[in-house]
Parts: sequence; C-alpha cells; structure tokens
Amino acid sequence: MRIIFNNFFRKINKEKFVKNIKSKYQIYLYIFLFSYLLSFSMFSHVNEFVFSILPNAEITISSFDKKENKDNDYIIILEKEESKKFYNLKDSFLENKNLKENSSGFGYIKKGEYGYTLEAIYFKDSNNKININMKKAPNAKISFYNIGISKKILIEFGKNFKILDISENKEGEIIDYFPFKESKTLFVYTLISHLVLGFLIFLILNFLQYILKKFSKYQFLRDYNPKKMVIFIYILISTYVLLKILTNTLPNKIFFEDGIPPFTDQKYYWRMGKYLSDGNFQKIVKEIFSFRGYMSFVLPGIAQLIAKVLKINAFWLFFMLNNIWTALLLGYIIPELYYTLNNKKVKNYQIFFLFLIFSIFWKGMYYAVLVDLLAVTFLLYSLLLFFKYIRNLKKITAFFSGVCLAISNLSRGNYILGLYFVVILFIINNICKIVKKDKYKIKNTFFYLFFIGVFITSIPQIGLNYANGHIGLFSYDKKGSWSKKDETLKDEIMDGTLTNAFSGWPYALSDVTAQKIKRHFVNDMENKVSFKQGFSAFILNPIDTIVMTTKKLFLALNIKTSEAYPDYTYTSNSDFYVFTFLNFFLISTGFFFIFNEKLKKEFFSKKELITGSCLVILFIVPQLLFHVEWRYFILLYLIIYYIVSFKFLNYLDSKKFKKLEYFKIIFIIILVLFIVNSSYYDIV
Repeated sequence: MRIIFNNFFRKINKEKFVKNIKSKYQIYLYIFLFSYLLSFSMFSHVNEFVFSILPNAEITISSFDKKENKDNDYIIILEKEESKKFYNLKDSFLENKNLKENSSGFGYIKKGEYGYTLEAIYFKDSNNKININMKKAPNAKISFYNIGISKKILIEFGKNFKILDISENKEGEIIDYFPFKESKTLFVYTLISHLVLGFLIFLILNFLQYILKKFSKYQFLRDYNPKKMVIFIYILISTYVLLKILTNTLPNKIFFEDGIPPFTDQKYYWRMGKYLSDGNFQKIVKEIFSFRGYMSFVLPGIAQLIAKVLKINAFWLFFMLNNIWTALLLGYIIPELYYTLNNKKVKNYQIFFLFLIFSIFWKGMYYAVLVDLLAVTFLLYSLLLFFKYIRNLKKITAFFSGVCLAISNLSRGNYILGLYFVVILFIINNICKIVKKDKYKIKNTFFYLFFIGVFITSIPQIGLNYANGHIGLFSYDKKGSWSKKDETLKDEIMDGTLTNAFSGWPYALSDVTAQKIKRHFVNDMENKVSFKQGFSAFILNPIDTIVMTTKKLFLALNIKTSEAYPDYTYTSNSDFYVFTFLNFFLISTGFFFIFNEKLKKEFFSKKELITGSCLVILFIVPQLLFHVEWRYFILLYLIIYYIVSFKFLNYLDSKKFKKLEYFKIIFIIILVLFIVNSSYYDIV
C-alpha cells in the first residue's frame, strides 16, 4: 500500500514539476517576445547602425553602344534625393574626371542648370565611364535619364556585369536601376543586429527585475512618507527644469520672445498675468476670453510680480511655483486618495514609480506656461478633502474642498461638471434624508461650507463677468470670445472635429468617420455645424458616432511626445515607436486590471470603482465630443498610472501574480494597439 501511495505522489510531483517548468519557459518566451518587439520598435537606430557598417561595392558604368556622335549625350545619370545616402554624384564626378576615358565629353550639371531639377553627370563620348562606390544595399539605385543616344548601358560590378536596355522606355523617362537587388547582405546584417539587440534587452529586463527586487527591500522605499516624497519629487523636478534652462535645451516653442511666450495658450496666460502684476485691471476686463477663468493667469501674475521685486527670471520662478502642484499631486494627493479609498497605504517606491512614468510621458508640462496640471491637482485635492470630511467631519475640509474645486474649474472650464455633480448629490442627499431619515451619510453642513468656499473663490470671476455684461460665478462661452462673431468656442471646436481637426495640437489629424457624420447631416462640408447641431448629427448616425468616439479614445491614449509644445514633427522612427511601445505597455497593463473581474474584485474597493467611474463619466467622456489633445486627458492617464503604480506593483509583489496570463494578454493588446495606430500615424 505504501508503495502505491509513494508512486502516486511521485507521479503527482513529477507532473507538477513538469507543469512548473513548462509555465516558466512560456513566461520566458513572452519576455523574449516583448524584448524583440521593443527591439523592432528601435528599427531606425538599428537601420542606422547597419547602414554604417554595410560594405561598399564599386559599380562601373559605361556605354555599350560605341557610336561616334560628338553632338549628343550618350548617357545621363541623375541623383535623386533618396540616392544621396548611398552615394554622392558630385564626389563621384570629381573622383572620375581625371580618368583617361574622361579626357573629353565627361561633365557635371548642377541642379537648376539647363532646366535640370536634379544633379546630373553626362557622357558625350562613347568611351566615357564612371566608377561609383555604393553601399551594398538592395534599395540602392542609380537613375538614368533616357534622352541619350546610347540605349544599352554596361554596368559592371566585381566579376558580374549587366547590360541595361532602355530602348523600350519612353524618351525623357527616368529609369531606376538597382544593382544589388539580389543582395542578402543588408537582410543578414539587420537580422543579426535585431537578434543581438533583442537578446540584450531580454537580459536587461531580467536584470532590472532583479535590481527592483533588491531596491524594494530598503526600508525607506517600503515605508509610506507622502510629505517626504513631495519634497523629494519637487527637488527632482526643479533640478531637471533648472538644468534645461541652464543648458538652453528647452524646446523652441517654450523660448520667450520680448518677454512673452510665442505660442497661443502660453502667450495668453502670460500676457494676462502681466496685466495682473501691473494692476492693469482694465486690460484684463477687455482682453479676457470669457471661457477662461481668472485662475488661469493668477500664477503667471504672481511669478511676474515677485520676479519684478526680486529682479529674477520670471519664467524660472513660474516653473518653480507651478511644479509645487505637480509634486503635491504625485507625492501626496494621489497616494492619499489610495489610502482613503482602500484603507491601505502604498509604499514610497510605488510613489516614486508613479512620478517616474509620469515624467517619461509628461515632462514637458514641467516647463510650459499651462494650467492643466494646476486644474487636475485641485480637482483631485477637492475629491480627497471630500473623503477626509466623510471620515473625520472636520468643517474646514468641507470649505477647502469647495475652494479647490472652484480653483480647478476657474483654471479649466470643463471641470464645472464636478460642481454640477455636487449640486445633484446635495439634492439626492436631501431626498434620502426625507425618505430614509437616518440612512443618509453626508450632512448638509458639508454642502453649505462647500458652496461658501466655491462662492468666495469665485468673487473675482463674478466681478470680471459683471464688467463684461454677464452675471455668473464661473467662466462662460460667449459668442465671438475666441475668433468668430457668431460662434462660441464650442461651436468652432465641434465643427473642427467633424471637418479637419479630429485630433488637434501638436499633430493635427482628420477622420473619415467624423467627416461622414457631418456630410450626412449638412451635405456640403463647407457648411458650419454648431455645437447643438453636432448632437443632432450624432443621434442621426449612432453607429458612426460610437465608432468616432472609440477612435477618439484611442487617439487620446496614443500620446506621441512628452513635450507640451514640441519643436519637431511626427515621423515613423524609433524614438516615436519606443515611446509608443512604453505607453501601450502601461495602457495594456491598466486594461489587464480593468477588464479582469477576478482582479477587479480582489484589488479594487467599491469606493475606488465608484470614484473612478464618476471621474471618467464626468471629465473624460464629455471631452470625447471635442477634438483630441493629450493634455485634455491627463486625468485619464493619471488613472492608468494609478492602476499600474499601486495595483499592478502590489499584484507583482504578491504570490498570486500569474505571469503567463499577464504576458499573453498584454502582448496581444499591444499588437492590436500598434495595428490600430498604423491607420493614423504610421502612414506618415
């Protein structure tokens, strides 16, 4: 009997061992796949390296037709723009002009001479020849201009030769010849380079995993010190910005001309801030855009006022002041929200990871005169204070919750939906009070103090509105405030997103689905569609509207640059691909949690899910009605970073982490996202 049991358990252990080994190798396989996906994303750097080591080969070109005709060109070779990386025609001419075969009839034509739009070399003698050193690449080509009398061209390379017959081609046609089209050299070099690079990335990823495990054991990193992390993050940001200023490496569109930032939004905020620092309230009243609240230029005004007194650089001071909110957001507010919603504390290394990934994708916000970070900071701070009030019922937190939400709204007008939500909550709360006397949780005291905070903060805006003939607490969308006399900003944006500005700054894109919706509604694309007309167009085309908003959500999550105002355009190169890969990696990890019911139940509290849903519904979904700019969706990115930094790292640290399941899912998601990406960006 013992023998039977021993054999049975031995068999079970063997099967378990085999299963573990198999699972382990599958995990390594997916890490390999990720490594090579990242390697392929670095294709332009690999291609550049391969090209630098690619061997040269000498090509000899001469006329096969030995006809005596001194008055005509025998052969004309052109240099196209794409050919320059393989050889230089002028250098080739200078190297060959002293050959005895070229003592006569061999000449060079500059671009623009004799009506030529390209550089050219001509043979007027049948004995002329040229030796060209070219990179041995299958896409390396020589271009012949078919106006010469020689219709058979002799091309020699090594022991091989080719007689190119161009007699069948049209007169005046340009014929491209690829001497190395059968060469495997480039393919082999590139393949080997990717294999080596992918393996190196694989080793680095495993080494980083080891390092992270080691570092995470340090006590400070495993503690929870949000206030210390705020200081630490602020020092890092400030040092980085200062180095950018001192080394003169800020993007060109951040540089300032005549004391004013050169680009639209920055220009407005800084100019209005100058009026404020000078006490020129008449100018503020006259030039204020009705849809922008006064808080959008308070900080630029404070920075300029202090800088004037202390005689220091106002822009540097603004960056230093503005980044206080960023450090507060990443180091304190978001970690405290996690603690409040879960009754659990994150670790310092998770806070640092949150800061790290935010900096990778949004570092440009650290040195831009914008209000996006200010607005989202005070929005989330208002939310945090609301939860703190529920926990301790301190009246001061209710008051400052209202102050913070008002600041957020008066910085970016789309956050006014948060105030509407509180009003609805107040109404529902009092209905519950009447129907279920003792079941309601929020005292009316909170709402009274909250609205007092909102009102006091809005007093300057009330004055500005009144001076411009409007009665109201907040900024408003007045016709003609932006550019057109008969249109509001919402009207212009609605028409723009349905016409040619589906995605806005910095890389504007149009969309066929959006254009189809407009065309079906007004027939003529030249006709303007108002904001309210847009809703009618959407309901008349419900499926297309769903498709359109899904596309917008994808573009919103497809950030291409960390710069708020980049001075470079999008091109399909490795820098953009690697950046995109890292972004898709984080997004797919977020999706892995959001759409996994088991993980959602295990790692998310009900408070968390309700809060996250409210934030998305109130501040993300409405934004999809307008054109996409990544900074408009910074809250959505923060939610994803929150999941990755706090939820995923906890999951990674636990024994429940199913590596194989995780790698399988995110690998597929990343591939799908890259495929969708190609329909917009990779056509460039």
